[in-house]
Order: sequence, then structure tokens, then C-alpha cells
Amino acid sequence: MADHYHAAKEGSKRYENVPENTYAIAFDDNKILNTGILMEVRQRLVFRRFFENERIVFTWKFISEAQECFSGMHQEEVGWCWAYPSTETTEPGTVVTICIRKGPMSYTSSASEATRDEFGQLLQNDEKETWETMMSSLNKLLLDNVLAGVGF
Repeated sequence: MADHYHAAKEGSKRYENVPENTYAIAFDDNKILNTGILMEVRQRLVFRRFFENERIVFTWKFISEAQECFSGMHQEEVGWCWAYPSTETTEPGTVVTICIRKGPMSYTSSASEATRDEFGQLLQNDEKETWETMMSSLNKLLLDNVLAGVGF
């Protein structure tokens, strides 16, 4: 699911020797600052999928490490998501529940609060596109499972 999105990124390296239903990749992503300067962010993602009775559970850890003017700063995101069939008979569908914890951090104490905030905002700007891609992929996965006759 995520491979098509991340494999196109510069410097991507997918880790192959991982447990079943696990996806691990490192890649570089270019971000444009408010000043117009192009900055590289090194990102690492570990994503795990579990099939349980009547639901699918996803867990992940996503680390973004800044380069150039934000050197020494990183953001860590940890989350889980579960999808299960709705019990609502008037509107059948899929219920998706998501929980995420994230925050920008600094390896050095010299970064100002404004710099930390700018780094956090820089990463947040791309979040909408990433979530739209993820939700589209989840919808496709669920549809593929239905068409293949695979249940939860």
C-alpha cells in the first residue's frame, strides 16, 4: 500500500528482511520553506498490519530528521489505526479509528522555540496530502479484499 508512494521518493531504501505484514523504508523528502529555500528531510517509516477477527489494525512509527538549517531536529510520530465493519444497518460501511502521538524534538538545546515551531509546521504542511493518499490506499485495500472474497 505505502510502497508506491514512498518508492518514488529520492534515496528510498526499503528494508526486505522484516517480519510478515511489516513495511520498513527510509527515504529523503524535499520540503520548501516559507523563504523558498529547498530543504531535505530524511524520513524513516516502520508500518505493521495485523488481521484480527472483524478488523484490521495498523501501527507505525515515523521519524523525520531535518538537515541544513534545522540540523539536530527531528519529529517522531507513533500511531495506530483500526478499521472494522460498521454495525449501522442504515448506513453500512467501514469505521476507522486513529490515534497519533507526535512532536518535534531537538538533539541540541540551542534551537529556539520559533525554530522548533517552524520545523513542526513544515512537516505538518504535507500531512493532508499524506493522509489523503493513505485513506485512498486503505479504501482500495478494503475494496480489493471484498472483490477477492477475503473477510476480516
